[in-house]
Amino acid sequence: MALNGPPPDDLEGWLPARLGAETDGTVWADWCRLTTGGLREPFFDETIDLCLRHPFNQLFLRRTPIARLGERFAGRPGLAPAGFIFHMSRCGSTLVSRLLAGLPGSLVLSEPDPLHWILRGGAAPSRAVAAEWLRWTLAALAQPWSGQETRVFVKFDPWSVVDLPLIRVAFPDVPWLFVYRAPVEVLVSQLRRRGTHTVPGAYGAALLELDQARVQRMPPEEYCSRMLQAICDAAIRQHDPARALLVNFEELPGALWDRILGFFGVECTEVTRDELRRLSRFDAKRPAVRFIDDVMEKNRSATPLARQMAATFLMPSYRQLEALREPASAIGRTTERHTRAHQSPSLT
Repeated sequence: MALNGPPPDDLEGWLPARLGAETDGTVWADWCRLTTGGLREPFFDETIDLCLRHPFNQLFLRRTPIARLGERFAGRPGLAPAGFIFHMSRCGSTLVSRLLAGLPGSLVLSEPDPLHWILRGGAAPSRAVAAEWLRWTLAALAQPWSGQETRVFVKFDPWSVVDLPLIRVAFPDVPWLFVYRAPVEVLVSQLRRRGTHTVPGAYGAALLELDQARVQRMPPEEYCSRMLQAICDAAIRQHDPARALLVNFEELPGALWDRILGFFGVECTEVTRDELRRLSRFDAKRPAVRFIDDVMEKNRSATPLARQMAATFLMPSYRQLEALREPASAIGRTTERHTRAHQSPSLT
């Protein structure tokens, strides 16, 4: 690690790329200079990867104690978060974050690893300290990098909804939404390309309150379904209509301008709505590619075991989310439609 970078007190234009801890408990932050002009990529780690390829960061990447984030927070508290995005995974949350990023004045932090490191345990000696580290770290990330940003949104990783109680300690007044999707469609996507949260590991076993040996014996369809269920159930437990908004994939992209912006306190003009409609025609993870609807294809390709696991573990949680989201008169129609889609061979 190079030590001959800029003076220690000069962090203008630098952001914490990752946090970590030594074996003696010392917690540190690695800082890199934001060389891309802003956080424009679909995910935070993509921006960091681009920055770390820059020769300057390869020579002058800096490491400081985490207390440096606290010092920075005192003088530069950053943009106040306007809203948090939690999600089931593979459910349209990246579309939501990309459309929010398309709004003038908006900064979107999409699954920033430094925040997740704190939430995953992160060596904090207490809950209060962890909440303080969250505030410090978000402030360091939520700076007006281009000079035009006036608000910030944070999209967390799927596991983070389990940590909502801690996040609410740090940010009690920030509204949040949870995006979810029909169980079979999410499960098929995860089985094709597993996300970190659906790969068996110690954290997942602890979350499911299962021993590691049992987890390792599970078929992928069961483990993925159980993890997705745990994520959905955490959102159900934390749901508060005054502070939380539930969004079904089927509502997108229209829910963005019809419900989400107003919920986050953002004005939506006709010009804004037209621009969001234009952006929504492109793939959220590959902005240069047109979006292709894959709902029918995912349902057709689901195996009988995937359908069984989705029905056993995920469908009850999905129905609860729908019951919380929809007026009572609409619940039956939606549940019946998805039950047919997941279980009827004629739709596979």
